[in-house]
Amino acid sequence: MIREAALRAKVGDLRVPGRGRDPRYHVILKDWSQQITEKFEKKNNQVSPDDPKVNEELLRMLIEKVDKVEAASAVRDERDRTFQAAMERISIQKEKLSSKDEKIKLQERQIKKFQNMLHAAQK
Repeated sequence: MIREAALRAKVGDLRVPGRGRDPRYHVILKDWSQQITEKFEKKNNQVSPDDPKVNEELLRMLIEKVDKVEAASAVRDERDRTFQAAMERISIQKEKLSSKDEKIKLQERQIKKFQNMLHAAQK
């Protein structure tokens, strides 16, 4: 799949020297990957600076961000609890309405039965 995509894209870079038995597209893609990795690591130094003040400031910023995330999470949790309670109330109301609806239907059937009995008695 990579080979087909590289061939369709006509991957070629004359700056990349050929290496042994590997296909040309493979050598070029590996070289590009290595260049990207090196440039990323160079521009995005993941090592903490030696300056304690800088480290302290970074730690303070991280703590602030964590506190904000925790606060947002607490708000979301409270909203979820409120929503859940509302859903439970709705479910209870639905059950009550369903029960009342069944009673009404039963009463309607009884009224219809009595009306039929009344009409039969009048004949």
